[in-house]
Amino acid sequence: MTDTMKTSDALREAMMADPRSLNQLARDCGIDVSTLCRFSHRQRTLSQAASDALAAALGLELVAKQPARAKKRTTKPRQKRG
Repeated sequence: MTDTMKTSDALREAMMADPRSLNQLARDCGIDVSTLCRFSHRQRTLSQAASDALAAALGLELVAKQPARAKKRTTKPRQKRG
């Protein structure tokens, strides 16, 4: 998986690499098999809860990337009046 891979693409890749059948994976994560089938064929998306359940069943941990650091200010701050 690359740093820029979307979550849905990472889940699809992990599904394809998983040795379980789609039926077994659906049972293990509690998602209807037809939903997983359509997701794997890019015909639908998954809710956040379903994505979390699928990731857990696949043994994946979804980790948020750190936000980019703010650029240093290049202009001088305003001086107080007074």
